[in-house]
Amino acid sequence: MSKRKKSERILYLHAGAVKTGTTAIQNVLENCREQLKSQHLIYPLSYGATSSQSGLISGNGTTLFNDEETTIEVLQSAVKPTGRRDSILFSNENMLYRAVKNNCFASAAHFAQKFGFDSVKVLFILRDPIVHAASVWNQNVANGIQTKSIDDWIQSADYIRIFSRGLCLMRSLSNVQLEVRNYSHIRDDLFSTFFSWLGIEPCEPSSHYTFPGNRSLTRSELLLQQQLNNIDPSYAIVARELCETLPDVRPERVGPSVEAQKIFLEKNEEYLDLLNSFLPEGESLDLSLQQFITLDDDAGAQLDQQQLRSVANSLRSREVNVQRSSQIWLRKSVNEKTEHVAQLEKQIGLLEAEVVKLRAAENKLKTDVDNIRANADKVRIDADKIRTDADKFRTESSNTIQTLTSDLNVARKELKTIKEDSVYFSGMVGRSTIFRKPLSFVGLYVVYIGFIAVSKIAIPVFGLKSKLQRIAQKVKERILCAVEI
Repeated sequence: MSKRKKSERILYLHAGAVKTGTTAIQNVLENCREQLKSQHLIYPLSYGATSSQSGLISGNGTTLFNDEETTIEVLQSAVKPTGRRDSILFSNENMLYRAVKNNCFASAAHFAQKFGFDSVKVLFILRDPIVHAASVWNQNVANGIQTKSIDDWIQSADYIRIFSRGLCLMRSLSNVQLEVRNYSHIRDDLFSTFFSWLGIEPCEPSSHYTFPGNRSLTRSELLLQQQLNNIDPSYAIVARELCETLPDVRPERVGPSVEAQKIFLEKNEEYLDLLNSFLPEGESLDLSLQQFITLDDDAGAQLDQQQLRSVANSLRSREVNVQRSSQIWLRKSVNEKTEHVAQLEKQIGLLEAEVVKLRAAENKLKTDVDNIRANADKVRIDADKIRTDADKFRTESSNTIQTLTSDLNVARKELKTIKEDSVYFSGMVGRSTIFRKPLSFVGLYVVYIGFIAVSKIAIPVFGLKSKLQRIAQKVKERILCAVEI
């Protein structure tokens, strides 16, 4: 075992794979957290780990590599409470798969340097591919996520390619030290191999610690569970109950047909050769065809009384859980409906207030419309009156203009006569003595002409024509009298 230097600060990543003893390792780490801390290795509290009744957990790195942001947050949370030179360990069976799928391993390795880690050490455990595929399919059925037959699933599975791609990426990074082992060769020395990789003394679980089982399902249990999966994935509770309450039941060797194995190996030949290049000498993957019992065999399903009792208990538990969930859902639904009703009532109150305002506004608008209509009628009457007055004024104006035009013509004739008389009187100015009297002939004549003009043009408008004509006549008589003198 290579000892880790206390001065080194290392980020350890136990990256999988599933069905290679990861659950056993994680349960020991969970139970020995204080012993690890005494050797300057921190196994942080589980980040998103799940557990079952028997204590089975999924490790503390469940959210690691979900995405870059979450990964950085997990690393920061782990670093904060530790001493400056303590190393940190994360474990999860799907870590490598997620790191490749979400493309965030390289950035995590880069940030590890920023957090003060001297290096990143990764342990990835492979398993002989055909046996591994059968075990993975078995667990997927037990988890309620597999409804395909094993032959159909194994021919479409691509995890071998993803494993090889992820390992190549890790090996290319300068601050990453990658170690790959074959579970089929280290199964009996799993814990010593794991602690040797950590470079610390093996930890011993407490005396009262009982290692939880994680067995595979028997053929009969697989047949039952696969039918239940076709109904509802929540029936996975049956498989969990069987494995947890009957951990010592020895499962049969159930796997794919020879034909399906050949297709699987041919499809992944290139990637399997690449995976072998990561393994130490003597731990190469077994690529030979395997003999399995298949679910298509004629043998019927056989469950003993204990298995049937476990199935019944699990179904009863599911029924209770469904009822409890239904009650919780109904209670939640009622509360939500009550809140919704309260909100609707509040909205109705607001709407009713708005309706009152709108009705008041409507009544005001009606009043305004009535006033406008009344005003419009009045304006219409006034307009008609103005139009009548305008027509009357237009008629009167026309008559007045005609009268004035006629009077003007008469005045012009009178003016012509006056001009002729003026010429006559002008000849007599030289021999008449009238102009030596106080009122001269010319002055009287001008007064006469002025009165005539006024009487002919302006005076008819004001009704003074007759009076002024009388005055003009008197002036004319005086002039004539003066002429005679």
